Amino acid sequence: MHNKIINALALTGIFALVGCSDNSSDPTNLLGNLDNPEISSNSEGEELPPAGEPDITSSETSTLPGESSPSEENTQPDGFSSAAGETTEPDNTTSSDSGSQQTTSSESAQEQTYAFGWAKGNDPVPTKGCGKDLQLPKSGDFQISWNFKGKNESRKIYIDIPDNYDKNKPYRLVFGMQCMNGSGSNVAKNEKYYGLMPLDNGKTTIFVAPDGQCFSNNCPPWGETDYTMFDELLAKLQNELCIDSSRVFSTGFSYGSMFTNGLSRNHQHVLRGVAVYETADINIWLPEVENKPIAWMGVHGMNDGLCKPEMGKSARNTALKNASAEGKDATLEQPEESYSSQHKCYDYKDVDERFPVRWCTDDAGHIWDHKDPGQWNSWVPAATWDFITQF
Repeated sequence: MHNKIINALALTGIFALVGCSDNSSDPTNLLGNLDNPEISSNSEGEELPPAGEPDITSSETSTLPGESSPSEENTQPDGFSSAAGETTEPDNTTSSDSGSQQTTSSESAQEQTYAFGWAKGNDPVPTKGCGKDLQLPKSGDFQISWNFKGKNESRKIYIDIPDNYDKNKPYRLVFGMQCMNGSGSNVAKNEKYYGLMPLDNGKTTIFVAPDGQCFSNNCPPWGETDYTMFDELLAKLQNELCIDSSRVFSTGFSYGSMFTNGLSRNHQHVLRGVAVYETADINIWLPEVENKPIAWMGVHGMNDGLCKPEMGKSARNTALKNASAEGKDATLEQPEESYSSQHKCYDYKDVDERFPVRWCTDDAGHIWDHKDPGQWNSWVPAATWDFITQF
């Protein structure tokens, strides 16, 4: 059955909170910085979103793997490099209308052709916004509106653009999706996009954090309509900003990771990869899985009693199934996992190198900013930044 919420009701007996609550008693949880600390909830998704096929439309079509967008220049910002470690030069990549890609002639990808996806170290693929004067705030917010099933909706979007933004250079784009009872403002201003923005020393990346939907005093916050919102928002950004459409990523914690994981199931044509912190693949509206690969990174505390480890592993295995190297089944590979406070990240071997899967664990609970013993800073941002900047 299409667009089902997987086993949501059947699992309520063993998953009493009917969702992954973002309220954690762990003292290291940064959720104390929430914009509305007075708002509380016993669960995420107490009212399950209605089933139904998403009516996804977009005012501008996002660039697909292998499709090029017009721009004045096809240049590369500092920080983008080939797999060989050399900065690539533009070479006017061409592609077919079928979605299959002819890669660039950079050292790491010499005239290779793939049925789907980009080669490691591909040259940037500029969007329609390249060459346009900047209209959006460099650091601030704006509104986006869209129509979903006959209903007009709007949402506030927070954005941070490098202060030395060059309208002719394509930038990496990273989304940060809020947790339950959080906000895009908190993700952007307090958490700095889950710690990633301070790591962008080369100013190669545009960061965006949408607000989720709220009902009265409860913010579940993501539902079926948000897939349309994501498409409209991505189209707006690609039409107005100079973005590398082959390097778009999404991140999120708890309910934000569940939404990001949902996007990884059917947005492989526009997302290069995702990083999900304490995710699950139940108790949220989910699209059917399109059997296409995507780079996928998961961080999970093995003592998370809300988004339990087996839920994160289920989401991971969906990604592994589609990312498996030819002739292999990566779901059968046994990862090294940590059940101690010292974290361990495992990079799967039996996957296509263009679609890596990383699984990071320790003994923490339901938090995103996991820390090793004796460390003040979380290891999660650096591990994630390493993951998304390898392409």
